[in-house]
Amino acid sequence: MENIGDVENFLQKKDGVSKHIKSETNKFDDLQKMLLKEERVYLEVSKNISGKDLTQSIFLCDPLNASDVVVALARRISAQGVLPIIILTTMNYKSARKALQKVGLEDKVFLIDTVSKNISFVKDMENIWFVDSLRNLTQLQIKIVKLIKTKKNVAFVFDALNVLELYHSRPILLKFTYSVSKLLKKYKLGGYYSITKPSLAPKLSQFFDNFAEIKKIE
Repeated sequence: MENIGDVENFLQKKDGVSKHIKSETNKFDDLQKMLLKEERVYLEVSKNISGKDLTQSIFLCDPLNASDVVVALARRISAQGVLPIIILTTMNYKSARKALQKVGLEDKVFLIDTVSKNISFVKDMENIWFVDSLRNLTQLQIKIVKLIKTKKNVAFVFDALNVLELYHSRPILLKFTYSVSKLLKKYKLGGYYSITKPSLAPKLSQFFDNFAEIKKIE
């Protein structure tokens, strides 16, 4: 290097490379942390599902982990050779498929979306059905019954049940949950329900065979 200008240029380039490497390292660390979180949720969920479990189970989790719990349940069910049917209450089908894609499940589940029709025009697809709104629990139940009668070897996964309280009184929420759990028991199908509101746990747990709490995982 012939002069001070060459030295400064070299140092600037070196500093730029260092910043780029640091940025990429941070991105990698964030990805690793996210994957670690998802795996930890999956392991916690798996502890409470054994084999081709036909029970009705409820999972209390932190809102931070709500979507991870749903994906973990679907992943565990699918690993047993069973088709997960997921009722979405907190995310639409696009968000759900994106989350499921990370674990290779986007084409191995059936979705009932109760969110999208509130915000856009959508039509039923091959593996996705839509409900007008969570206000219309009758329509949701009709679709559940239809799937029970037309699909074989399935299990149901319910996104956060407590969201129903935004549209219905607690007695109606409890009545709906009892009705669905009773229906699945009748047909010997597994049902897995998540909630993010601890105050609901004592009331809802009476309808289920198993209750599990997934501690907050960050």
